[in-house]
Amino acid sequence: MTLPHSPGRFLQYSVGILPIRGLPDSLLFRACRFDAWLSWLIAFFTGAVATFEKYQFRVPHLILPTSVFCLMTASIFMLNQCFDIENDRVNRYKSSLPMARGELAFREGLLLSISFLVSSALLATFVGQIFQLMMLTYFSLWLAYSHPKIHLKSKPIIDLAVAGIGAGFMPFVAGWNALSSSLSFPMTLGLTFLFAQAGSHTLHIASDRKADSSVGLNTSAVKFGGRTVLRWGFVFFLSSLILFIASVSRREMPLLVAVTPIVILPVASPIISRYIAAVRGDVNTLSDFEEMRKAVVRFQIYLLAAYAVAFLFIVAFCPSLEG
Repeated sequence: MTLPHSPGRFLQYSVGILPIRGLPDSLLFRACRFDAWLSWLIAFFTGAVATFEKYQFRVPHLILPTSVFCLMTASIFMLNQCFDIENDRVNRYKSSLPMARGELAFREGLLLSISFLVSSALLATFVGQIFQLMMLTYFSLWLAYSHPKIHLKSKPIIDLAVAGIGAGFMPFVAGWNALSSSLSFPMTLGLTFLFAQAGSHTLHIASDRKADSSVGLNTSAVKFGGRTVLRWGFVFFLSSLILFIASVSRREMPLLVAVTPIVILPVASPIISRYIAAVRGDVNTLSDFEEMRKAVVRFQIYLLAAYAVAFLFIVAFCPSLEG
């Protein structure tokens, strides 16, 4: 598929490739890699919902900050593909991405990323200056992660720290600040997402270890081995679970929202069993890791949907929370 090179037709083209029917298969949707950052959105949404216990707001107040966060995150993932075109082409999982396949040229991908970045930064001014600064810091961290001159993704241990902070902790704090205009957030809950995302990242770099090694990337999995980082991931997930239980006991979020992950826990059983098998060394093929990734995405979709239902229930039956 060839993209238009005329700037005047760029917006028209972007809208044209977004039919409501078949949206997940559209070029722009796949380029933004929405399925890869569902858990980031969950962290952001949890931060926003956690403000229910302390602050009052109206439901529409959630729409603009969420849009800003989604635009900024889409910009991050699009820019990452711009930097990683050649590397993605030798990665079996990422070789199907639009830029790696040649469906989206570097110039068009870069233009889309910049467009999302500028739109997000401008819209963030209507949320608050602190929130805008957080979004720009969020972008800068992931820029440092992907940019060839800095390439934090190729620095062992640091790559896991960036994933925990940038995909878990910062989205949570941003969600909290967006609706409270405060930085006095529940630290225990924020750390829950930090460790959860660090653990999740071990799965990604373990499955990408061979491809990353072949192109000279020195991730934690390349340096220490896939099974080793998966064991670290198990510790991260366990730490996250302990912190989550502690945050629930301290009522850092509405109880209905807190129990939502527990209610849909059976959906996560395939993920848990596959992850344990991977730690033991029984999962070694890329197809096994891909199946695990698909199971994770399904669980995240169910969790996000369950959160939305819990959110609507709270709004409907607890009107005092809407101010």
